[in-house]
Amino acid sequence: MFALAGVRLVTIYTRAPGGVMAASDSQDYENSALALLDKGRFAVSPDQPDEPQIRRTPGYPLFIASIYATLARKRTAIIDAQALLATLIIPMVFFLGLKRWGRAGGWAAAIICALDPLAFIYSGMLLSETLFTILLMAALLAASNAIEEEHAQEWSFAAGLLLALATLVRPIAFFLVIPLVVWLAAIRRRRDGDGAAAWVIIAAVLPWFFLVGGWQVRNYAAVGRPVLSTIGELNRFDYRAAGVVALREGIPIAEARLKLREDAPTGVSPAEFDRWMGEEGTRILLENKFTAIGMEIMGGIKLLFGPPQSALVEHLVKTFGNFGSLDWMARTATSAETWGWLTAHPRELFLTLYAELHAIALYILLLIVLYLICKRPGLRMPAIDALIWGTIVYFIIISAGPEANPRFRVPIVPAMAILSAGIVKIRMKGEE
Repeated sequence: MFALAGVRLVTIYTRAPGGVMAASDSQDYENSALALLDKGRFAVSPDQPDEPQIRRTPGYPLFIASIYATLARKRTAIIDAQALLATLIIPMVFFLGLKRWGRAGGWAAAIICALDPLAFIYSGMLLSETLFTILLMAALLAASNAIEEEHAQEWSFAAGLLLALATLVRPIAFFLVIPLVVWLAAIRRRRDGDGAAAWVIIAAVLPWFFLVGGWQVRNYAAVGRPVLSTIGELNRFDYRAAGVVALREGIPIAEARLKLREDAPTGVSPAEFDRWMGEEGTRILLENKFTAIGMEIMGGIKLLFGPPQSALVEHLVKTFGNFGSLDWMARTATSAETWGWLTAHPRELFLTLYAELHAIALYILLLIVLYLICKRPGLRMPAIDALIWGTIVYFIIISAGPEANPRFRVPIVPAMAILSAGIVKIRMKGEE
C-alpha cells in the first residue's frame, strides 16, 4: 500500500516540477480564500470584500485558506498538501474493493486506482478534485459500512456528513443525497423494519440539513436567494444554452455566448444576473430539446474519452476551437496537425496515450465484470453494486455537457477501479 501511495506521490511532483498548474476556476477559489484571510469575509476577492461569493461554495477556498494560514502563502504549499491527500484515496479504494471482492480484489482495485493518470495531473493543479474525491470516497465507505454494521445509524450519519462536506466543495453532488438516503432506507427497512429505516434517514439528512441548508440560509441572508451556488446557472447559460446555439447555427461557442448576452439585463446585482442566466438558459434548452440531448451525449463522450488538461488541450483549443459536433471531435483527434504536434512533444504524447489507454482498459474491464456478474448470480452483491454503480451513473449524467472534460471523471475513477477489480475474483472462481 505504501509503495502504491509512493508511486502516486512521486508522479504528482514530477508532473509540474517548476510550479503549479492552474485552470479557469483556480483564481476564483484562491481569491475567496484570500478574502477570508485578509478581510474575514467569504467574498469574491479581497479587492471586493462587500460582494459575497455565491458562485463558489466554501469548501475548497477554506482548504486553501487553512493551508495559507498554517504552512505558507504559496500555491506550491497547496499542491504539497494535495499530493499527500491524494494518497489517502488508495486505502479507501482498497477497503471498498476488499468488501466487494475480497483481498485479491482489494489489491487489484488499489493498483488500478494508483495508476490513474488523471489523479497525477489534477492533484498537481489548483482545483478542488482531490479534496472532493477524498470526501466522496469516504462517504461511500461509510455508507457501505451501514449495510452490515451494528452501528448503522452512526455510519449513516457519517455518510451524510461526508457527502454534505463534499457538496460544499463541489455543488455538483447536491442531488446525490436523495438516492443515498433512499438506498440506506431500503437496506435497513428490508433487514430491520420501518423504524430502522426512519432512523437512518434522520441520521443521514441531519448533517446535510445543517451544513448544506445552512449555507443556503447564508446565501439568502447575503443576496436574497436561498441557493447553494449559482455556478449551475452560469454553466446552463454560458455552456449549455450557448452550446445549443452554437450547434444550431454552426458558430463557435464563444460567438454564441456574445450573441446571447446581447439581451442581458443591465444595472442588476451579480446575484440577479445569475438568476437571469439560469432562467434564460433553461428557456433555450427547453426550446431545443433534441439538440440539447445530442449535446449532452457529446459532453459524456468528452468526459469519458477526452484528453486530460495539458499543453495539448491548450494547443487544440487555439487551433480548432473548444466546442463542436461528434464529427468535429473525430476530425480533431485524427488530424495530421494534432499528431504532428504530439510527435514534436513526446512528453505530451506519452501522457495522452497513457490516459486514453488507461481509460479504455478500465471501461473494458467494467463491461466484462458487469457481463459476468449477470451470468453468475453467486457473484452479485446488489447493495454495494447499487451504491457504487449509482454514484458513477449520477456523475456521468449530471456532468455531461459542453463544459464537460476529463477533470469531471476524476471523482468516479476510484469507483470504477473498485468494480473493474472484480475481474481478479471472477478469474479465480473460474479456475476453482
